[in-house]
Amino acid sequence: MPDIKKSSCQSRQPLLLGRSLSSMKDDVQSTAFRIQQLLADSSMLAGQLATLKTLLMMNDRVELSLQLLLEPSPGELSVNEKILNGDLSGAYHR
Repeated sequence: MPDIKKSSCQSRQPLLLGRSLSSMKDDVQSTAFRIQQLLADSSMLAGQLATLKTLLMMNDRVELSLQLLLEPSPGELSVNEKILNGDLSGAYHR
C-alpha cells in the first residue's frame, strides 16, 4: 500500500513552491517599497528635527537676551520699579 501522505505532498510541492516564491517576491517588493517610504519619511523628519533644534536654540537666546535686558544693572532700578515710580522714559529703552 503506497504512503498516501508522502505521494500527496510530493504532487503538491511544485505548486506550493511556485506560489510561495511568487508570494515571497510580492512580499519582498512591497517591503522594499515600504523601506523606501520609511527612508523618505525619516529624511523629512531629520530635516524637521534640525529645524526644531535651531528654533529651540534661538528661543534660548531670546530668553537670555530678554533676561539681560530686563535685569537691572547694579544700582539701577528694575523695569517694574521704574514703571511703579512713574519713570516710563527709560523703562523700555536702554
